[in-house]
Amino acid sequence: MIITSGLWDEFERSKEYSDRKKEDLISYAWDYLIKDLCKWFFDGELLTKHTIEEYESAIRTMAKENRFQRRILSRCFGEMLHNKIRARIVPSNSGVTYMFQANNPNVSREDRRAELEMRCIVARGIIQKNKIVIGIATEQRESPNEQVSYDLMHYTLEEWTPKMQKISDTIQQERSYFKETVKSDSTEYECPQGN
Repeated sequence: MIITSGLWDEFERSKEYSDRKKEDLISYAWDYLIKDLCKWFFDGELLTKHTIEEYESAIRTMAKENRFQRRILSRCFGEMLHNKIRARIVPSNSGVTYMFQANNPNVSREDRRAELEMRCIVARGIIQKNKIVIGIATEQRESPNEQVSYDLMHYTLEEWTPKMQKISDTIQQERSYFKETVKSDSTEYECPQGN
């Protein structure tokens, strides 16, 4: 394979590269979320039952997502908040399932965390091929600048047994989690397609 000099410079000047960089802007919201979750953990502002090792594992899992996946995850999280959707399951191409949740601000942190834990179990049952579920919970907000809190959960279960599926199904039925699920498939290109 022969690569001529100046090829990268030429690519950086291309419309495709410019369009990709514009599309990637939203992905930096994921970077800020990771940074904020770390800060809040060390400031003691996150409600968590996890050890620092478990929490670190969740953060590292989030940080492993490539720029393209961060774009998709940021967009899905933002759409959930903007459209005031209670919860959303987002499978990543990395083999991780993300469970996003936004509660009414009047819900206690303990209740929100308990709901997040149950929704993570249900998400694991819905998308069985992914052994890791990362749960992120926050409040619905009226404005983007509103002060919020977050809860983070890392749920790993290597083997998904019929007993676990029964537990997941029971939680889903009793709590009506994702009962009226709207599945949406979309196609997004890492480098936007020109017209």
